[in-house]
Amino acid sequence: MSFDTNARRQAKELFDALMDRLVKDLSTAAHEETEAAVAAVRKDADASIAAAQKGADATVAATRKDAEATIAAAKIYGDMAARGEDFAASAAKIALSYETVLQRILNLGLRWQPESVA
Repeated sequence: MSFDTNARRQAKELFDALMDRLVKDLSTAAHEETEAAVAAVRKDADASIAAAQKGADATVAATRKDAEATIAAAKIYGDMAARGEDFAASAAKIALSYETVLQRILNLGLRWQPESVA
């Protein structure tokens, strides 16, 4: 009987060692697979962030370009209008700036009310 008991003990030790090795191998494989999945998700996230940043930069650049063009056009139009208007020349004679004359005209227009509605 001692042979049978010794053989069972050895078989159990071998089985336990085999199971420990199997658990370790499966755990390592699961860990490596998880790490690979995380790396793939990070790569996709980084690519998405880069694409979004590129799109945002392009939008900002286009908006800035449009705003600068609008400002330039307004300055050109303002300068052209100021040179050709009689009240601008008249204002200059009494030492008022063109902007002051425009502001006074706007203020008069804003305060104006019709005498009667009917």
